[in-house]
Amino acid sequence: MNNVGKLLLKCIDCYVNNKKLNIEIDFDESSWYEFYLLSQNQSLLPISYEMISNHESYLKQSDHIKETWRKLAITTIMVQVNKSSAFLKLYTKIRNAKIDCIVFKGIVLRQLYQKREWRTSGDEDILIKSESFDKLHRILIENNFNVENSTYIDYLEVVSYNDVTSGLHLEVHKFLFPTNSIYKPFNNFFKNVFEKKYEILVDGISIQVMIPQMQLLYLICHAFKHFVNRGVGLRQIMDIGMYSRKYYREINWQKLFEQVDLFNGRNFVHCIYCVLNYHMGILFEEINYPITQFSDNFNYDYFLNDVLSGGVYGKAEMNRGYSHLVTNNVSHSKKIRIVRKILFPSKETLQQSYPILNRHPYLLLYIWIKRGIRFIIRYCKERRNRDVDVKSIIACSKKRLDLLKKYEIIK
Repeated sequence: MNNVGKLLLKCIDCYVNNKKLNIEIDFDESSWYEFYLLSQNQSLLPISYEMISNHESYLKQSDHIKETWRKLAITTIMVQVNKSSAFLKLYTKIRNAKIDCIVFKGIVLRQLYQKREWRTSGDEDILIKSESFDKLHRILIENNFNVENSTYIDYLEVVSYNDVTSGLHLEVHKFLFPTNSIYKPFNNFFKNVFEKKYEILVDGISIQVMIPQMQLLYLICHAFKHFVNRGVGLRQIMDIGMYSRKYYREINWQKLFEQVDLFNGRNFVHCIYCVLNYHMGILFEEINYPITQFSDNFNYDYFLNDVLSGGVYGKAEMNRGYSHLVTNNVSHSKKIRIVRKILFPSKETLQQSYPILNRHPYLLLYIWIKRGIRFIIRYCKERRNRDVDVKSIIACSKKRLDLLKKYEIIK
């Protein structure tokens, strides 16, 4: 981990613990730009700006750099404020219609922070009962939301809506995890989520949420899914830490580890809490974390390096865009089979991106050809820019497979 990564982790430590950044920084202009990009890739730009904006080293940089960063940070925060307000107004209408609607990310997690809108969200996620969907859909359309993939809406387990006015992007979930993927069993952990829900107040609005034990397990399962697919970001780790800090008295760690053991997630979870303890100031002892269950020599460095390089959901590295096709199908790792999985994924893998396959599965061959042509065009274009090539994709996939094996996610 280089000094840029160390500084971002220190900024997170100061943010979550309400401290002033009081360290010596010896960065030149290129290092500050690298820090800017890392903050952006991790969706932490407002937080990093808030921490470094008055630091002596930063103030020595050119006015152009400082003004660009300042404007983007302020704009991002203002957009988040508008989206949060729009969501609360919409949520009130949903609840007035007597629809059970659990909020499990976004605004619920922002409540954990003192400066909550600095922790931004790309969208808001809600969970409803399948039988409530038609009623909810009408409310959203009446409130000028546009629906994505409207032709195949009946086949989608997650339906996306956009409000052009506020910029709010809403994800409506009928299940917490896709039922046509390897993560389908995760839904068993949350079968009685509606029976056990409770409510919290956000700006005077009563919002339905999961009980803390379920919510923390969900955050871990969600992070695990992204880690196996492409990568998990610092923001997700930060959220898990802040949630653990607030609700640790209600967390049964033994039960949680029994559940994560069902998907070989024990070492993954420990990696998260090591990062929290050693880099973000959320200590083992303050959340009653069972540190004695793990070896003193446990090495989380490979995990942290993967998190820093991958960004939010692993999107910072283009080659990771194909690695999930391999890490989700880990029984074989020979090069020819890796290429086959990249170019010809299964129908189940493609259904979320191509919902037409739900109604017309015979179009799989057409989708393969379409994706193949698009891949060749993209490959030729990006090959010229040296951003991506097949060898790099294969190398990235094998590297991530090795990482999963190192932490015994794959045995």
